[in-house]
Amino acid sequence: MKIVEINTNGNGKASGGKKELGAAEKFLFDMESGEVRLATLMKMTAGQQGVAGLEEFKSYGSDAEKSYGLDISLNRVFILGEIPLIARGRDDRVVIKKLEAFDLEQYNKADKREMGANHIETVKAKLAEVLA
Repeated sequence: MKIVEINTNGNGKASGGKKELGAAEKFLFDMESGEVRLATLMKMTAGQQGVAGLEEFKSYGSDAEKSYGLDISLNRVFILGEIPLIARGRDDRVVIKKLEAFDLEQYNKADKREMGANHIETVKAKLAEVLA
């Protein structure tokens, strides 16, 4: 056995986190109609929204029966990239709305919880690909 120091990143969890994308993130960074889904969503105008049913997330490994955790995962990506989109769960679907401008005050407390350092690195790398 090896004894190591516990390093936290502000949310009480040991730093690091997973180095792979979750189901909601895979959905967001996947291709749809020849374009990355996030890029398509970013092209919406303020007042438009995208709607995704829970079944759309199943092929990415989600076994969610309600949309609550999926919307939080999406919002964490939007916050990390300062992207003017916000996701809200509606039982059997997730609604993603375009905001006039990125505004951190629009997000819930759960949305603002920080991810582990490794997970942040993984998501930032994917964001860099899309936003480049």
